[in-house]
Amino acid sequence: METQSPFRLLIVCTGNICRSPLAERLLQTGFDRISSGAVTVSSAGTKAAVGEGMSPFSAEIATGYGVSADGFTARQLTADVLEGAGLVLTMTTKHRGEVIRLDPGLLKKTFTFREFARLLNALDPRLPAPAPGAEAGVRFWEELPAKAASVRHLVLGSAASENDVLDPYGLDRDAYKQMEKELMPSLMGVLRFAAKHAPGSSHPEQLLPIETPAPPAKNSASRFKGWGRNTRKVGEQPAAGARAAAGAAAALPAAGATASLASGPSAAGATLSGATSAGATAVSSGPAKASVATLEPAAPAAPSAGEAPAPVETAVVGAAATRPAPVVTTKAAVTDKAPSSAPAAAAAVVVTAPKTLPSGPVQPKVPREQPGRSARKAKKRTGRLVLGGAAMLVAVSAALAGAYVFNLAKTFDEQTIKIDSAFPDESTRPQEPAPVNGKTPLNFLVIGSDSLKESTGEAEKGEASNQRSDTLMLVHIPADRKKVFSISLMRDLWVEIPGRGQSKINAALAHGGVPLTVQTVEAILHQRIDHVVMVDVAGFNRVTDAVGGVELDVKVPFTSTILNGHVFDKGKVKMNGPEALAFVRERQAFPDGDYQRVRNQQSYMQGLFDKVSDPKTFLDPLKITNMVTVMSPFVSVDKGLNALAVAEIATELHEIRPSSIAMFTLPTRGIGTSEDGQSIVLTDPKAIKGISDALTADTLDEYLVKNPVQDRPQGS
Repeated sequence: METQSPFRLLIVCTGNICRSPLAERLLQTGFDRISSGAVTVSSAGTKAAVGEGMSPFSAEIATGYGVSADGFTARQLTADVLEGAGLVLTMTTKHRGEVIRLDPGLLKKTFTFREFARLLNALDPRLPAPAPGAEAGVRFWEELPAKAASVRHLVLGSAASENDVLDPYGLDRDAYKQMEKELMPSLMGVLRFAAKHAPGSSHPEQLLPIETPAPPAKNSASRFKGWGRNTRKVGEQPAAGARAAAGAAAALPAAGATASLASGPSAAGATLSGATSAGATAVSSGPAKASVATLEPAAPAAPSAGEAPAPVETAVVGAAATRPAPVVTTKAAVTDKAPSSAPAAAAAVVVTAPKTLPSGPVQPKVPREQPGRSARKAKKRTGRLVLGGAAMLVAVSAALAGAYVFNLAKTFDEQTIKIDSAFPDESTRPQEPAPVNGKTPLNFLVIGSDSLKESTGEAEKGEASNQRSDTLMLVHIPADRKKVFSISLMRDLWVEIPGRGQSKINAALAHGGVPLTVQTVEAILHQRIDHVVMVDVAGFNRVTDAVGGVELDVKVPFTSTILNGHVFDKGKVKMNGPEALAFVRERQAFPDGDYQRVRNQQSYMQGLFDKVSDPKTFLDPLKITNMVTVMSPFVSVDKGLNALAVAEIATELHEIRPSSIAMFTLPTRGIGTSEDGQSIVLTDPKAIKGISDALTADTLDEYLVKNPVQDRPQGS
């Protein structure tokens, strides 16, 4: 009998020396006690300190649980490392995005560690008793990610604090204890779940050699080869020689100051001119303000004979993360961390100011009152100061706005998943429309993928999969950019799928991925799709919570079959993430099933647009940044839809208001039955031709006025 290969679980953090190796060793020890050889646990880092051992404080924590840290070496996360992984657990949401960028096929198998533990807790009462046998054990672990995803709408966290584990690198023991406090409940939850449900479990009384470790001995950090001497507390400014924000691009020299470029260790190990002298100040630029923090380094070494005393230094840090660099451009990771032994790849600009500075606050010069012309000169000087101050405010605001947009664009490009082959062969596609006043209409195909499935990667690559489109919309933007039309296509619409024959339209994604779905919609409406956006339906959860909830108009009250019997009363209802997801997915509670579900999806899209277009939201950088950050990992787009293209389209749509958006469902002839007995939705060829002709002529607005479409939302 062929021996079953163990299930591969990979844990990911940044440097692969603090969080992930600790979790790796503890989980492996626990799994070996539950069912030896069933699960293999390994780890890697997105910016790994390759070859380094586990950090001493993490090793101390591992030892406290009776687990050895000996023999561990950090390694870099690569596509090869990800190959064959059945489950990937990351320490932060950002790490999850980086995993999916390397391998989009892992979208439904990658979770943050803390999120996964919550999912297992929700899944626990829903699982049957474990089946016997080795094959059942392998099947259990292979199916677990999809089962966990099936309850995602119930337990998704709305904030990073609920999903991320603190990175303690460069901090003191208290930070490592905080990391342990955030990680261990989730880790023990995973082990308890496995002990209860995994086939072949030995159900050990203790999952780890020591489940309640004793506190570490005092002053034990003294043996850690310098780790204790250079650590700092959470929230404390880095001392001299400690980690500075990598990527600081440029400083604005004061009069008499000289700027020098100081390169330090990469990622999080950058230093300011090696070690900053006592009394140095660091100017930190934030998204909306700048602050000056006085550093408190250890006493500097006495200068050598003939050597000048160390000057006072001022360094601008974090500039690259908040505004475009006006003088020097350096390329470096801003947030990733690595030990000081990493190769130098980051740079910081240090400005050396005059050695002697006046004490006390600087007093502005006040012009003396003089008669006649002198008084007028003083007035002019005051006017110039006011104008200069206004110009400075405009310049600073522009710089901050530029940085804000730059960071949003960077997040979108880095976190969204790019679909390599989104479109079918060119020979099968409709021609591009002729431009009107230099612009052509734009068509976006929005695909909502079913989060209960796990083969999104195959669907994105154009391969056959078990993925079906839960939502399908054609978003049409006319050449004049004055309106936006969203046309929903019923998921059970019975159509001709090229090369496959008659089938439900949502099966195109399963048969041939995104390219076949695009080809099918293009064949129905005879319109060329310009861009594709594929959204994991679970992303509804996150974006809803990111903007503080969305108010939706419940036209038809119902009791949810998805959200544990939650009642949706008629009228305006403010919904959180799990409620909104249940609202857009429900169909069993309605007599007309999918028809009402499509109406609810349209209502959600309208409500979300209303919320985002509200000045309280779109003028709040924190809300918008949070929305883009949490949603991007759940979005896949064609290669041409990068941040620059999105910005260009958004600029052209600057006059769009909620009243400018029309949403309706592609007309049908109702419910029918296929020859093989399936319940299907019948197409309305005459209505489809009318809409197709109007799209081609770019006169859809006029067509809808003359031919009101059933289910078209009021006011659109």
